[in-house]
Formats: sequence, structure tokens, C-alpha cells
Amino acid sequence: MFEPLEPSNPMAVVAPIINDRQLDRIDRLVKSARDAGATIHLGGEKFGPFYRPTVLTGVTKDMDIYHEEIFGPVAFVMPADSEEEAIALMNDTVYGLSSSIITGDAARGQALATQVEAGMVHVNDTCVHDEPHCPFGGMKASGWVGKWGASGAIEAFTEQKWISVQTVPRAFPF
Repeated sequence: MFEPLEPSNPMAVVAPIINDRQLDRIDRLVKSARDAGATIHLGGEKFGPFYRPTVLTGVTKDMDIYHEEIFGPVAFVMPADSEEEAIALMNDTVYGLSSSIITGDAARGQALATQVEAGMVHVNDTCVHDEPHCPFGGMKASGWVGKWGASGAIEAFTEQKWISVQTVPRAFPF
């Protein structure tokens, strides 16, 4: 059973949801999918300000959850008969912030990642992965027109200028 830890605890891997409105939105998407025929294998409920990590199967394209960015600890698993079908499913969205490819062949996963329409594609890792030196931003309707991270933030928020000061006279060779 999932027992949440305080966010300041370094062992905490699932944080509280940002606010009650978002918590209710996640719960509504999951419950709506369940009511339309999806199966909840794990989680599927609120726990204080947390949403229990949730795994669904049986999600179909006519369900709201299929088309939404959830922004909560919810994943649905969809079978694919080929790599092409898997990539088509991954790209069948107006969003494209972050995604993951889990595979026993990391080199093949890296090759497939080039076909995914997302600003970040992680092979054999969670799609919730951010490092300050890497660009952070989405494609399609995810995010906005820039890439964040160190270089993106510098570009977006600063006008670069170099000011040089010599405290002693410089000796020139001429």
C-alpha cells in the first residue's frame, strides 16, 4: 500500500498534487475511464493531497483520459502489434511534452525515440525526468514556444552582454 512521505523527505518519489482542482481533475479522468470500461489495476483514488500511483488497461480512443495530459501519477498501458503501431499510438495526441520507451534493446529504443513527437523522450526511464542543463519543453500543444533548462532560460530571460574591466593598465605588444 502506498503511504505518502513528506515532500522534503529524500525518499519521497510521489509528491502531492499541486492543488485540489488538479487532484479532482485526475480523479475525474480515471473514474470516467473506469466507468467507460477501462480496468484500474493499481491505485485510482485520492489520498489526502496525493493521488495513488495508478495503472490502467483497456483505455480506448473514445475516453477523455486518452486525449488529455494528466499531470499526475497515472499511466495506461496499450498493446501494439508492431513498433510502427506503438509509435503511431505515442504520436496520436495533440500534446508532446515528455514520453518514455521501455525496451530490452536500448539502442533500438534510441532509434525509435527519434520518431516520437515529444520534446523529451526517455529510453528505459520515467517520463518525469528533468535536469537543469538539459532543454525542457514540449512539441505540439505542450508547453510554449521555447525550451527551458539552463540555456533556454538564459535565452528567454536575459540579454547577454560582456563587460570587461582591467584594474591595472594592460601592456600591449606594440
